[in-house]
Amino acid sequence: NRSGKLGLCDTFFRTVPRLITSFPSNTHIISVAIGQSHCLFLSSAGFVFGSGSNGKNQLGINGSKSHIPTRINFPLDSPIKKVAAGLQHSLAFQETEVFHLANEFQVARIC
Repeated sequence: NRSGKLGLCDTFFRTVPRLITSFPSNTHIISVAIGQSHCLFLSSAGFVFGSGSNGKNQLGINGSKSHIPTRINFPLDSPIKKVAAGLQHSLAFQETEVFHLANEFQVARIC
């Protein structure tokens, strides 16, 4: 949690699970993807939140990191269906688009 990837508003080492309380009210998280120093949270409404390091733009937000889950804005309005996280990159999947977050925001169409 050195980078704040747990979304608990701090960078303390944790050995016991804790409830993340910083999501907007009525947000229901249905999936989590964990990278080396960042996490992605997918809500039932298709919104993606990210926390932790953004040093390689893997969160797609302004700033180098976020200790609280921050909503990631995507160029298309359709909901995100699935998220994945790698070492220092992230993927977000819609019906026909894939968004790659690393170094620069990239959009790719699924064949």
